[in-house]
Amino acid sequence: MIISNNTVDSLLKTHFFASLDDDSVKKLLACFREQNYSKGDVVLREGEKNQDLFFVIIGIAKSYKVSPDGKEQILSLFRSGDAFNMTMIIDSNPQVYTVEAMSPLTLAYISRSDLYELMNQNGKIYEAILRLFADQIRYLVTLVEDLSFRSVMGRVAKILMMYMSDLYTPHMRITQRDIAAMAGTAREVVSRALRALEDDGYIVIDHSRINITDPEALQELIDYSA
Repeated sequence: MIISNNTVDSLLKTHFFASLDDDSVKKLLACFREQNYSKGDVVLREGEKNQDLFFVIIGIAKSYKVSPDGKEQILSLFRSGDAFNMTMIIDSNPQVYTVEAMSPLTLAYISRSDLYELMNQNGKIYEAILRLFADQIRYLVTLVEDLSFRSVMGRVAKILMMYMSDLYTPHMRITQRDIAAMAGTAREVVSRALRALEDDGYIVIDHSRINITDPEALQELIDYSA
């Protein structure tokens, strides 16, 4: 599907396009296509090959891995403006994680061949791709840091601060099971952490809905939980 005007507007707001000149933007946009997914649809599957670079336009997707005993570890939540599948730019090896739609999802994508051709023509596009890689590396280092050194309470608090706006939307709700999969722990542990955060006055839980009551104090807890 050729991209819509709304998708063009969304792409132009991303950091990737912000540093590019008008000619580069025009050539890139001509190569993008658009695809819609329903909640629960798999966009990329671990072990398969896909050579497209994706940008989220509408909705949320999660990347995750599953252990041999069935435990899910969510690596990232991709929201509007986020890019994924950057490794396809370097090689054509199989996917290292699965990406699944957590809500109705609209993606814009460009093929590796089109992107390579444009990168060879324009160094600014090449630099923009390198910045995407740098952002991804920083995120993954932070994820390892959190899972290795931050307490469960701190990890849960950080997830709430990062994704509170996505906890309750008309089309999706991030559950305690999702939070556990992001925090690298069990749902029961997340439930205890949430109760402790409520007892200490950081949040209020009302009929399974979580509200942050003191974001500054919660941020201090995150900062000192490592």
